[in-house]
Amino acid sequence: MTYVVDFTERKQAEQSELEVRKLQARQGVVNQIAHELNNPLAALMFIVPALRDLPELKGSSDALEMLRNAEQMLERIAALTRAVLAAGSTKSG
Repeated sequence: MTYVVDFTERKQAEQSELEVRKLQARQGVVNQIAHELNNPLAALMFIVPALRDLPELKGSSDALEMLRNAEQMLERIAALTRAVLAAGSTKSG
């Protein structure tokens, strides 16, 4: 008597599970990076507008323009970080 055992489905299931674990690990790293970016980002988003209000800078249009540009860049980074966190919570949740 001869038995034939097909492990194809089992191997496919194991491979799928492995891929899910890899994806979850990558997403965890991405989320961790996004959270780590939020800490200094929050500080900079507070500091930059405060610098704009310094009396020493009131007459310097160049300095004020640089600070406005910095605020815009910080907003872009904040939006990107929120998008990454939202995508991560949608995929893993």
